[in-house]
Amino acid sequence: MSEWISVWDKLPTEADSDIDYRVWVYNPLREKAVRMSWDAVSKFVEPERITHWMPTGLKLPEPPK
Repeated sequence: MSEWISVWDKLPTEADSDIDYRVWVYNPLREKAVRMSWDAVSKFVEPERITHWMPTGLKLPEPPK
């Protein structure tokens, strides 16, 4: 599994997202992780809302040959 990435170090890009264009984000007030659209993360970057993110790992597989 991936490691948590601070939103102050790097914001997610589309390439970091899963097949639903989402990444895991950590909300310290709720003390839990939720999936969020990668492009919405920057709107919620605040110490009390979102502090870290990581890829979900749910990538679209390569098509059969």
